[in-house]
Amino acid sequence: MDYERTYTLAEIAKKMKRPRTTLQSWKDQFSEFLPSVGRGRNMRYEEDALEVFCIIEKMKEAGEPHERIREVLQSSVPVITIDNVSNNVMPKPIVNTMIEGYESFFKEIQLQNKLLMEQNESFRKQNEERKKEYVELKEQLNNLKETNEMSKEQMVQQVNRRDELLMQTMREIMEQKQKQGFWSRLFSRKENDHEPEHTLK
Repeated sequence: MDYERTYTLAEIAKKMKRPRTTLQSWKDQFSEFLPSVGRGRNMRYEEDALEVFCIIEKMKEAGEPHERIREVLQSSVPVITIDNVSNNVMPKPIVNTMIEGYESFFKEIQLQNKLLMEQNESFRKQNEERKKEYVELKEQLNNLKETNEMSKEQMVQQVNRRDELLMQTMREIMEQKQKQGFWSRLFSRKENDHEPEHTLK
């Protein structure tokens, strides 16, 4: 009877160019989906188990969470673990573990990643536009502050000039009044000096 080749976990790790500890971790997480024979140190994995490991690897690289990987495996891969058999005979797996729609599933993941990248690019452009608007608004605000300060300073200068002009005008009025009073008193005195004296009869 022709049997498929089986592999140790170390051999699968070598084939996938992954550390054995990584494969051990995946095996612990998804052991019920990995067709195997034997137990403990004698456990070996069927050819289809390599395919399952590859699926797990791709989903891990795509950033899929543990629950999502388990969900995909549960919907596609039957639970199969062949118990230890006598005489070191390795039976052929009785269940086909190939996943239908495997490529279309990862194409969908790639499409979603592309959409996410496009969204990220759109968000980046929007963020750049918001930054530009912020810089422009900040510049406008600074200009308004400068204009306000200049207007305030001009108003203060105008008020000071007005006050100075008012004080100067008041001084001139007072001086003019003083001069008028002086000449009035002077002319009044001269008129009194020229009045004829009345003699008593």
